[in-house]
Amino acid sequence: MTTAEVLDALYAEEDLLCLGLSPRHAHTARRSAWRGREADHQFIVANPMSARWGKTQEGDRSMRCHGNATTNRMYQVIEFDEGPLEEQAAILSALHSEAAPLILVVWSGSKSLHGWFDVRKLTDESKRELFACACRRGADRTLWDQCKLV
Repeated sequence: MTTAEVLDALYAEEDLLCLGLSPRHAHTARRSAWRGREADHQFIVANPMSARWGKTQEGDRSMRCHGNATTNRMYQVIEFDEGPLEEQAAILSALHSEAAPLILVVWSGSKSLHGWFDVRKLTDESKRELFACACRRGADRTLWDQCKLV
């Protein structure tokens, strides 16, 4: 699948997506505005943003901050920085469930797999439990952050 096909499968045209050329150069725009330029960006915030701009904790305007990150998590990305890819794949597979299906796995191109779970059917408590379970198995704890680029 192309980058555009993956984004089309995950997001609606009006969703506000935050994509980045690098962690320091991320911008938020509607899915439709990214069309044709998606593959140029190696980073994405997994969940649509709630607004194009938000305020940082320091009070500055930003296109990627907690001030405009969604509070309604659709996807939870789970990633491992340690262990062989086969072990990472086995853990991601074990976390898959009917309520939180593993819908996408992305190889970082280096040392890790990023598993995308559709968590829309889960309660907030169940989302926290899924992530805690992954962290007990070595997942990157920073990916709970709603505005984290992956």
